[in-house]
Amino acid sequence: MMAAHMQTQRIAGAEQDLPKRIPYTAMVSPHNLRCAGGAVLTCFKIGGVAHEAADDEDLQAWHDSLCGLLRNIAGGDVALWVHMIREPRTQYPPGVFDDDFAGRLNERYKASLTGTQMMVNTHYLSLLVRGEPKALKFLSRGKKKTVQSLFEKIDEDNERIDDLAATVMAGLARHGPRRLGTYEHNGAVFSETLEFLAYLVNGAWSRIALPKGRVSYCLPWSRLSFGHEQFECRQPERTQVGALLAVNEYLTETTEPGHLNVLLSLPFPFVLTQSFSLIAKTKAQAALAKQQRLLINAEDASRSQVEGISAALDDLAANRVAFGEHHLSLAVRAANTRELNDRIAIARSSLAETGFVVVREDVCLEAAFLAQLPGNWKERPRPAPISSRNFIGFSSFHNYPHGRMLGNQWGPAVTLLKTVSGTPFYFNFHIPPSSRKGVDEKDVDDRVPGHTLLLGPTGSGKTVIQTFMLAQCEKYRPTVFTFDKDHGQEIFIRAMGGKYSSLRNGEPTGFNPCAMPDTAANRTHLEQLVRKCIESELSPMQEREIAESVAGLYRLPWEQRRFSTLLQFYDPTDPSGVYARFRKWCQGGALGWVFDNEQDTIAFDGTRYYGYDTTEFLDNDEILTPTVMYLFHRMDQLIDGRRFILNMDEFWKMLADPYFEEKALDAVKTYRKRNAFALFGTQSPADVLRSQYSRQLIDQLVTQLYLPNPKATREDYIDGFKLTEREYQLIRHDMVEQNLRGFLFKQGANAAVCELNLRGFDDELAVLSGTAATVELAQRAIAQAGEEPEAWLPLFQQLRRGRS
Repeated sequence: MMAAHMQTQRIAGAEQDLPKRIPYTAMVSPHNLRCAGGAVLTCFKIGGVAHEAADDEDLQAWHDSLCGLLRNIAGGDVALWVHMIREPRTQYPPGVFDDDFAGRLNERYKASLTGTQMMVNTHYLSLLVRGEPKALKFLSRGKKKTVQSLFEKIDEDNERIDDLAATVMAGLARHGPRRLGTYEHNGAVFSETLEFLAYLVNGAWSRIALPKGRVSYCLPWSRLSFGHEQFECRQPERTQVGALLAVNEYLTETTEPGHLNVLLSLPFPFVLTQSFSLIAKTKAQAALAKQQRLLINAEDASRSQVEGISAALDDLAANRVAFGEHHLSLAVRAANTRELNDRIAIARSSLAETGFVVVREDVCLEAAFLAQLPGNWKERPRPAPISSRNFIGFSSFHNYPHGRMLGNQWGPAVTLLKTVSGTPFYFNFHIPPSSRKGVDEKDVDDRVPGHTLLLGPTGSGKTVIQTFMLAQCEKYRPTVFTFDKDHGQEIFIRAMGGKYSSLRNGEPTGFNPCAMPDTAANRTHLEQLVRKCIESELSPMQEREIAESVAGLYRLPWEQRRFSTLLQFYDPTDPSGVYARFRKWCQGGALGWVFDNEQDTIAFDGTRYYGYDTTEFLDNDEILTPTVMYLFHRMDQLIDGRRFILNMDEFWKMLADPYFEEKALDAVKTYRKRNAFALFGTQSPADVLRSQYSRQLIDQLVTQLYLPNPKATREDYIDGFKLTEREYQLIRHDMVEQNLRGFLFKQGANAAVCELNLRGFDDELAVLSGTAATVELAQRAIAQAGEEPEAWLPLFQQLRRGRS
């Protein structure tokens, strides 16, 4: 009993002692935290830069840029703490689906990801400005301190660190920094900075409201106890054990960009902590000179060691580098000791690969744990001097992108994918918003672009990816207008309850542009369409004749409005007039089947999915442009602020048409403000690049998906699409060799290799991508069961299985 009581007293004493060793007193602004020794701290969350597909030249440029930033903020009172937190994240994007094909596909895909281990890395940078040195504090000990002088000192410190923070934000712009601050929730004000610091203590995230008392007492909410090589963290819902590895010796003299990237894909959570406290230039020079003398006097130093210090002294004198005290630790947690030891063994091996001699903390375990907290200088077990270039090599802020789950243009992410590095990737067509709160979709100026290029050769799975992503978009309730080729998306569109039409040469299209309602826009379009059908130079009199014919047409009853009726307004005696040139587009003429139909069958009702197979028209130059003109005009009337997707398969075929070139360019420039985006799929990069507007068009396609292509050429991918050499190698070799069913995702500077694993989804794949044989089966099923997907889809699957 007494032993148990003493144990309880020891735990209680430790819990009371812990806040005293946490060096934080009060938040002195939404961003800044004051430390016990007078230091001021501010924190940044850093997304990191995508290194996986970057060229060596880019990696070096980013490294040099960070080195320059560190030199710009260097000072004897400046210190940095850098953390990389690796943690599981498999949360599936929320969204409400109907009980239809898209809904069932979503549920099955979501279930397929259950149990899949995926982890994300998040970087944090803490910037500190130290308080007065002890000597200055001693000299000013006799001065009387007032509340006013205290506030003035706080304001002065805040101004200094805010200036440095602005420099850091600018220098880290490429790496996606965001300064931590405060936010409101349920009427209370919470601190992101305190939540981050509390995570370092507890190993779990929790909201931390701004406290009224000393900050250090609100951070530990777990029961922590420290043993010889292991600590225990008890929480209401779980208990974990943990250990720390720390650098004891640096065997490497030089570091490369991303020196610790091996840690980015370890198969378990951890917290990597580094501190770098800058040393004044004169002090650093004296220390280096002393070290060089000791090496020379010892008479056992290598020539390279002595010359290395001479080079460091030259760099320091020329302000090419700065020096600072560095420490590094890796904290690992697990559910039990056996799992912890296994993880520690893997981590130790990985760190050894980077040239570190590491030790498992034992006597100094508690101090090493507390040294994870920024500004806890006195707890660091074994700090060592290194150069700023070495520190940046250890802290390159490289990362695997993982997208954004919430707060996107249309809300939650489209879907969740797994990258080849084991990271979850929240896929979005739209670029991520710049603000933490996300996009205000109702604010036209706040909307972001989402135009997407999907590029892959035959057999790479392009159509599957295209339709799968559309199915995942169903939670947004968008209107989808598809220009299809070879009926590849027909089954999918019909499965979504959509309307699908096949346009065939010589067969009535069901189009009657004259039946459009009488509006100024429709009149203008009809005039343009007639001119395009004539497609030859018109005199001013003939231009007026066309305008008057359209005006006269709209004075007639609706049932009389047809292309052939327009002939009544033209002079039939002029052999080269409008009548003679327009007659072939009217009933009885060679092209009367295109537009001179009794009724217009285009009806935008009863569904949000509309598809047109234009395969046969793509090689018929005479009718392609007028047909595209009319369809685009009718489609454009749907883009009224509702969520809209223009979905085009093999769009490069239409790029050969001058009208569509201009229309496509106009679409990608104007759709953003109209809450719409275009999804362009194609097999042929060369044909896309051949367009006179290719450069302008590609620049507007903010999201680009490249499927594996063993026949990819540098001319197309590097010269044309401006990919890096590494990105080209991934498409041309790596993804091909891995037999990857997925794509290289590229959005601005971010690039990630994503998998779309639909193994075992045979029924769904038959719907997502049609062949001539399966389209015929679907049409047979519809003929027997009717057009309702719930009726014909089961029959279609039965027919398909019976055939196989």
